[in-house]
Amino acid sequence: MKRPAASEAARHALLFALVTGLGACAATPHVPRAEIVRLQQEQDRLHADPRVAANGGAELADADAALATLEAHARSLDTRSYEQGVYLTGKLQQVAEASALARDAERRGEQLGIEREHLAARGMRSSMSVAIAPDGGLDMRERAPLPDARARLFAIQRELVGSESSVDERGLVVRLADFNFGPGDSGLTATGERSLANLARALDGEPQAEVSIVAYGDPGAPRAHAQVVRRYLDAHGIDAARVAVHEARHDMPPGGARGEVLVVVRE
Repeated sequence: MKRPAASEAARHALLFALVTGLGACAATPHVPRAEIVRLQQEQDRLHADPRVAANGGAELADADAALATLEAHARSLDTRSYEQGVYLTGKLQQVAEASALARDAERRGEQLGIEREHLAARGMRSSMSVAIAPDGGLDMRERAPLPDARARLFAIQRELVGSESSVDERGLVVRLADFNFGPGDSGLTATGERSLANLARALDGEPQAEVSIVAYGDPGAPRAHAQVVRRYLDAHGIDAARVAVHEARHDMPPGGARGEVLVVVRE
């Protein structure tokens, strides 16, 4: 399947990230056929999905550029640089899919919201109630429809610029991989802090939203990372009563990897 060409600047930037260790290449060329084929198949799947192809935007272009760069230089990379390239390309593919599906769901949610408003307008007369006011007059009160919790989750998601997030049956799911955290329980990287700062700011405007922090994988780093997230939200004014921490030691997050932390927001 033909993929869109990446800009020269994007290629150079991704090439720098993927081949930082190029100067220390091993004498024997690395031939990573299995990983390259897997990534190619995954990229073809993304382009074949109309939801991703139509909404992938810059994230899908980044994944295309990363894969093209890795394919071109795989034989020159030492093992460590190659494995980093495979990891980064896979992450870019995950981000592209999650972002595209979130945009598709948001668009469909907006369409449903418009249809709901039309239905509410037609049924407005039947939703009126008449009550006697204290002064004996008539008090006409309108029964407004219940707030659309899903629409509010999409509103929160729009605040999470640069974060890997999606809205599904669980709620708003923010995925925090290990590169968002420092070693042990030392804290957050700049990327992780930026993601949580945006989330805390959005949650501050939604006091009814509840938060579940789920650590996937064996005890250790995921558990410590979940506590880092909890402490950060607490320090930024999110009521501890709204936040719960869970462990899923033997499970794997959908579309993710063991060792990740998911922050699930529900209305």
